[in-house]
Amino acid sequence: MTEMTRDRLLGGLALASLFVAPLVLVYDFAPATVTRTAPAFPLDTILSLKSALFAMALVMGGGTMAYLIYVAIRNSELFSTEATPMVPNWKRETFVAWIIVVAGLVGVAILMSAGTIGAAEEPPEVEQELTVEVTASHPQWSFENEHIGVRRTGELRVPVDTVVNLEITSGDVMHNLAIHEMGVKQHAIPGQETSAWFLTEEPGEYDIVCAELCGEDHSQMTATLIVMEQDEYADYIEELTGESPYDSDGGDDDGD
Repeated sequence: MTEMTRDRLLGGLALASLFVAPLVLVYDFAPATVTRTAPAFPLDTILSLKSALFAMALVMGGGTMAYLIYVAIRNSELFSTEATPMVPNWKRETFVAWIIVVAGLVGVAILMSAGTIGAAEEPPEVEQELTVEVTASHPQWSFENEHIGVRRTGELRVPVDTVVNLEITSGDVMHNLAIHEMGVKQHAIPGQETSAWFLTEEPGEYDIVCAELCGEDHSQMTATLIVMEQDEYADYIEELTGESPYDSDGGDDDGD
């Protein structure tokens, strides 16, 4: 095997490791979770940030790993049996350029992360908002929708295209309200009130679970979030209360 052939072989192996090694590290060996709809805001923004950061890590970390593998094999006994001194061959301009590139990528990651945190903290401005009081108590979740005024268990119905503000507490031990497809995960603490919000963008049914090991019947502590079209939601509220959930400024009975 000639030296040129070996160099090409090692270069190919290093390039392959650039893609294979990071994928092995992040591969999820657990069964995939079926998502019934596309991720809602701000979860979609968070997932986009995750993909961007992974791409940066793939380029920077994978490139560094590939180069280290190449250098280790190139300087092994496969190619040379004589010790040779290591002489740095980087020019000053190359070193400065590399530092600028790394600092730039880190700066971009910081700015992207700050923007995503801001989007997750503040709900968007929409025409419809709804406040729901959530109480956790073994083995169920109960919800008091401001449009109904009566606490209901096991099911929460809300209209589409609405910011839902959750006021969360617990009646016994610590729980954790999780609606994964909405990007919601918040503690329910006895004697305290925490808050969370989500934007309903697509009608459908979503699982509500407890993400805290809260004792006996923890696995049974589930509920269902039902996102309805606005006209269907208006009919649902009128059937229960005899009144429309929308005033003249916030919408109409047809949800237009």
